Amino acid sequence: MIFTTDVLLALIIVTIVLGIITDQMEIFSYKMEDFAGRQSLERNVTDAADYLVKSPGEPEHWERQSPPSSDALPGLAVIDRGRPVPNFLFNKKIAVLKSNPKLLKNLVHTDNYYLIITRANDSSTIVEIGNPPPQNAKEVAVANRSCMLVPGEVIFNMIDLMHINPANPGENAFLWYSKAGVPNIYVGPGNVTTSSNPNSSFYVTRDDLELYDYYLRIDANTGVRSADYGFTDGDAVVNGTYGDFDDKNRRDAINDELDRVYGQPGWLKFKDLNVGAFIPVDDDIQKVLDKGGGPDMKLWIQVESNPNADFDISLVKVFHGQGYNKIPVKLALYIWE
Repeated sequence: MIFTTDVLLALIIVTIVLGIITDQMEIFSYKMEDFAGRQSLERNVTDAADYLVKSPGEPEHWERQSPPSSDALPGLAVIDRGRPVPNFLFNKKIAVLKSNPKLLKNLVHTDNYYLIITRANDSSTIVEIGNPPPQNAKEVAVANRSCMLVPGEVIFNMIDLMHINPANPGENAFLWYSKAGVPNIYVGPGNVTTSSNPNSSFYVTRDDLELYDYYLRIDANTGVRSADYGFTDGDAVVNGTYGDFDDKNRRDAINDELDRVYGQPGWLKFKDLNVGAFIPVDDDIQKVLDKGGGPDMKLWIQVESNPNADFDISLVKVFHGQGYNKIPVKLALYIWE
């Protein structure tokens, strides 16, 4: 009888211990699951935030599609001279993402997301996408990044202007320019004779001038001390007979049209040729519209020939009044379960 009682007591103790161990194992298992879930959530948000600020997306110019493809990966990084610039955010990509917030799901793989971009100096909100995590969220992961917002957009580049072969300008668009010297050489995509081809003109309306400020930006300059520019209507100079012009007639046609738009001497001087300089050209574009030109336009450049010089420029637009200076911002991305 004593033996039986001892056995029963031992069995009870063993049962209690096994129950405690089982409970502890279940608690440990739940904690491991929570830990694994938490790790997965944090890895997810970290990878997504890195992609947003370091990649322009896939495809690179996904923001140009209207609407963007539903499977596009919405990177926000600027592309400058064909290369992504990590941690510099392109305002147009941000605006298109705000209009198509479901694209974020392609990065975070959940419907539970919230993206906010604020100014670094005063925390004022630039853009919000989604809603903040609810108070009853089981797990919340957040990734913070410090970036620069580039308020402008490069409309086009004119690259390596000093070394283009005038007889074969190649694939580079907007090579409507003069290499002044003896003789003058005028270069353009010779078979393009009308403003309807996007490789020969850019598009600016009066409404655009209300929304944006336009600048010529000096991207590279070694050895160029003087250069001129001017805007014309997209069909001016080249309409119909451009390919038949000899250099003298072409020069006279360009000069006559610039005289008509700006008054003599027509050509406008670059006031600053330092690399990084921004030359405001709103008034210069406005005069083309005032003279009945546009909205398709051409930019002409005149620069003295110099095989030892380099000269690259871009036409840039930024939101009106925002300025072309980059804005320090903070990006925060939240996802949750």
